Amino acid sequence: MSDVLDPAALERVDFVARRGDPLLLARLVELFLADAPERLRGLRDAFEHHDDARVRALAHGLRGSSETFGAHELAAHCDFLEHMPSEWAAAEIERHLAGLIESFTRTQAALESLVAHQARSGRDAPP
Repeated sequence: MSDVLDPAALERVDFVARRGDPLLLARLVELFLADAPERLRGLRDAFEHHDDARVRALAHGLRGSSETFGAHELAAHCDFLEHMPSEWAAAEIERHLAGLIESFTRTQAALESLVAHQARSGRDAPP
């Protein structure tokens, strides 16, 4: 298991999956990986237009979905952006946006690896 994803969060998804949808994790990962890049682009655009309300809203949504998988580093960057101070601190926001993108890349790789492992092992639950 990667250190990017929290095993406890994955166990919660597994708990639900075992009670009805054995492909739940793969479906959630697919939705997250399809949605997150658009949110990241939206965050960049909102930053460039100094639209703090949109930055906060997009960060809130991305934080929630990243917590589903226990991607705490990704969620921490989102948390900063969601609750950033009211004064526009461009350098600090830029730093968290860069960290967010780096963290998403690691999270994406970890999620893809997890789903591939499940497919190879024929398991319908996280390892």
